[in-house]
Amino acid sequence: MADLSDGAIVGSAIVRLIAEHGKNAPKYVNEYVKSMKEGMGA
Repeated sequence: MADLSDGAIVGSAIVRLIAEHGKNAPKYVNEYVKSMKEGMGA
């Protein structure tokens, strides 16, 4: 269940970034995903 919850939270954050930044969203989504990967030690 925790895996699903984590995925929903991350997905919601990405949707919010897309809504906020429109066509410029890929830059912000990339930064967000990169920071998540770094936080996981990947």
